[in-house]
Amino acid sequence: MLVGLKSRLVSPTTQRRVLMGVLFTMAALVLALVGLRIEQLSYSAYLQDLKLSTTVDLIDVREGVEARIFEDMLILNEVATYIGENPDLGQQEFSRLAGRLVAPGDSILNIAAAPDLEVAMTYPVAPNAAVLGLNYRTHDGGSAPVTEAIRSGDVVLTAPVTLVQGGTGLIAHRPVYTDGPDGRELWGVVSLVIDFYAFLRGAGLIEVADTLDVLVVDDRGGELIFGDPEVAHTDHITLEFDFPDGSWTFMATTLGGWPATHPDFGRERAAMISVGLLFLGGLAYTMYLADARRMAQLRLSDAIEALDDGFAMFGPDGRLVMANASYKKIYSEVADITVPGAEFEVLAREELRRGQHSVPPEQREQWVQERVASFLAADTEHVQLHGSGRHIRVSDRRTSDGSTVGLRVDVTELDRAKESAEAANAAKTQFISLLSHELRTPLTVVLGHVRLVRHVDRMEAGRKLFEAIADPDTPRDRIAARAHDVVDTIAASMDRVEQSGDHLLYLINEMLNFAKIESGTLSVEPTPCDIYRIVGPVEEQMRLAAEEKGLSFSVDLHPGCVLADEVRARQILFNLIGNAVKFTETGGIALRVEMLAESVRFTVRDSGPGIPDAERCKIFDAFHQVDSSAARRVGGTGLGLAISLELARAQGGDLSVESVANEGSAFILTLPRAADSAV
Repeated sequence: MLVGLKSRLVSPTTQRRVLMGVLFTMAALVLALVGLRIEQLSYSAYLQDLKLSTTVDLIDVREGVEARIFEDMLILNEVATYIGENPDLGQQEFSRLAGRLVAPGDSILNIAAAPDLEVAMTYPVAPNAAVLGLNYRTHDGGSAPVTEAIRSGDVVLTAPVTLVQGGTGLIAHRPVYTDGPDGRELWGVVSLVIDFYAFLRGAGLIEVADTLDVLVVDDRGGELIFGDPEVAHTDHITLEFDFPDGSWTFMATTLGGWPATHPDFGRERAAMISVGLLFLGGLAYTMYLADARRMAQLRLSDAIEALDDGFAMFGPDGRLVMANASYKKIYSEVADITVPGAEFEVLAREELRRGQHSVPPEQREQWVQERVASFLAADTEHVQLHGSGRHIRVSDRRTSDGSTVGLRVDVTELDRAKESAEAANAAKTQFISLLSHELRTPLTVVLGHVRLVRHVDRMEAGRKLFEAIADPDTPRDRIAARAHDVVDTIAASMDRVEQSGDHLLYLINEMLNFAKIESGTLSVEPTPCDIYRIVGPVEEQMRLAAEEKGLSFSVDLHPGCVLADEVRARQILFNLIGNAVKFTETGGIALRVEMLAESVRFTVRDSGPGIPDAERCKIFDAFHQVDSSAARRVGGTGLGLAISLELARAQGGDLSVESVANEGSAFILTLPRAADSAV
């Protein structure tokens, strides 16, 4: 007997140890994967910071380039404007003008004026004498930028070129126009030559190139401005710089490309391994303690008592062997006789006699016979309805020795949750049906009018316009009138499209607001604010809507301050008054604002159909609508009041309703009051 007992104890222990080994191995693998993922995230964060730092450096360079170029463009524009007003100036006057604009030591090498596209004036003269007499019409490489500048009427900046006077520079050309007898006439061009390398130094590009691999490319033709072309084939940072008639692209990486690992890679890995080993050691110790605890629990005689559900065992003869406290609590009416040795049939009859089950008297004997037959058959499961209204799931199973094990689970809340879920699902189905209608109607309007406008020649107004244009004898004023008719027709269609689009946006915003509320991400920031700032815009917009429907609209406003999110509070009032306008056919709507001791009460009262008593407690539920046919007639998603209630509570207030069927409703919004001096 002892040998058999030991074999029964050792086998489960061995199985548990094998299972613990498997779990420990899986934990180690998971920990390794987590460590690798942490390394990846750490490297990604480091690389992102590095790229951000590189981007900041590149932005500084771009701003330096931008500042230098636009400073030089301002000088060029000022020279061109002066020549346009004084086209007969000579070299001496030109030199005075340029000398006043160009600072000593600037990167500008030369400013040249070319009347009739031949350079006649330059500054400074001595180092740039070779430029005088240069004809842009015949000069190789110079004619195309000048032609483009004349065509565009704006500044054209070239890529780095070899200068006639020697060296490398950037050249900006700008056309000059004068007022002649025949109108605006081309005088010539003004050109500004910038020392390329001085420009790069001034913009900070040379300095940045010591720490970064930089490439600058002219987007118009892909010409290289500065840097290593290989940068373009790497995972580089890119910034654009736009200037008149062109743009440059700045690309950069760290020297030699981005690093392959985090600089603290070794130290971080060692730390993660240490943490992992510590975690695994703790896990092993925890598993050991858990196993020891399970072994101790197996030796406890009251293990069944720990069950939350009712548990009972009946022997092969149908007599009770044991029952835990939960079982006796479920069958509380017969708890005093639920003792070992009690017969199952006797207990069932006594349960009926003491009112444990809701069974009519004429059906009790049949119920007992069916219950005993089910018990004897075992391996059955059904739900009992107790007199207390509780739902108990009965599950009986036969063991190998002929005994019967019974489990009793209170599923009342589960059944109620199921009923609620089914009701919510029905409401959602109704909401989806309503929403599909709400979305389909404006979409149909939008598509219809867009298709109509696309085929404007098929409209009556369009057809008449084309007929008028085709008839050479049609007066111009009649063609203009027909054209105005077409424009009016299209404008009317676009108005309908805009109205439908606004309605679609309203529906989508309602659903998005509800989704934010459900996920807890909706931002609400109550601050002290004047009540009129909330009520004023609402009154202005909703008065027009009420009057268009022939309803009166009154506002009784007591001045003061309220602690609220101004936008969200206004949204609640828009929704409440909008509902009142939609569902009220005659009479009017009144908004009353009252200052109470610690709160502000906004009351929206209407003379509409009212809300039935049975529906009043459900109107703040999401997707619920009192009358789906009415909702479909006036529009809406059934989310407005649910959103308004959550917005009110998020601001420390509340929303309630008072209603009398066929007399009207009053929705009451309360928000915390703020001191008048707080605004």
